[in-house]
Amino acid sequence: MNPRVSVIMPVYNGEKYIEQAVKSILRQTFSDWELLIVNDASTDGTEKILAKFTDPRIKIIKNERNLGSVVSRNLAFEKSLGEYIAILDADDIAMPDRLREQLKFLDAHRDFGLVGSWAKIIDTNGKQLGHIVKDTTPPEEIPVKLLFHNVLAFSSIMMRKSFMPQKPFDEDSVPVEDVALYLKMLPVSKFACLPKALISYRSHEKGISKVFGEKRQTVMDRLIGNQLKKLGLEASADELKIHRTNFGYAGNNLEQFLAKRELWLKKLLEQNKKIGYYPQNIFERVVAEKWLESCDANARLGIRTWKIFRQSSLSEKIGWANHFPKLLRLATKCLLSKDRL
Repeated sequence: MNPRVSVIMPVYNGEKYIEQAVKSILRQTFSDWELLIVNDASTDGTEKILAKFTDPRIKIIKNERNLGSVVSRNLAFEKSLGEYIAILDADDIAMPDRLREQLKFLDAHRDFGLVGSWAKIIDTNGKQLGHIVKDTTPPEEIPVKLLFHNVLAFSSIMMRKSFMPQKPFDEDSVPVEDVALYLKMLPVSKFACLPKALISYRSHEKGISKVFGEKRQTVMDRLIGNQLKKLGLEASADELKIHRTNFGYAGNNLEQFLAKRELWLKKLLEQNKKIGYYPQNIFERVVAEKWLESCDANARLGIRTWKIFRQSSLSEKIGWANHFPKLLRLATKCLLSKDRL
């Protein structure tokens, strides 16, 4: 019998954390899994640590030369036997009920091909850094949110294998190959994020966001630019910057930024109304929320920001009851701003 879940874990020189990551899978309350670890030609003690694990559900694949995380993940995917594919990076930790909770959801929702979860943020020593990343985006809004930014922690993802492309991960999309995969799955799958922390994500200087900061932005711009083309929009460099940025010009020319941001968001609404790529009511809700976030990020203008926010037709599309805490925060920030006059 094939295992129901295949956990994919590439590792390169991960001696500091790999043992904790593997043990977190061994401690799962759900036991019908296989763990495919791709040792990507590590030169540290990773191989020796992996050799200590004798559980037959753990399968080690060794690359003779360093091929990178994308090639390694695709290799593990090719060899996987499970109905479901779970991602866990070699420096992160899965909570004991992670696989059980996600499998239960996907078994109950056959039209969903992907489910993630909230994430605890931990430091290099495993100490929680005081907060949990809680994305509360409802499933119907996730496709629209992905037009702006990623809302799904990669290490928290479990996917239905039959919904995944034959070659899931793209080398030209590093270091946001996760987002590229989500966008490829959108036409065939619904997405969800379970409202509980099922992983601990490790924040450290060798993390993807730190090492590939500039490249991350460049690749995200390309991916989102391609999504905008599906709305019939060929975004200019300035428009893409306005689309991808909440805070105006490093703190300068805030009023000019908000004017451009408002015009762009209105353009998105009008274009989607013509094309019908996203359900318009959902699209309006998300775009209005982006407008609220933009004003909140630029509240330094004080009362002027509040007036700009209130006078925009975008604000009429915000569910004021559902967003009352955010609206109250914006009003308070505007009132208390030193630049309020």
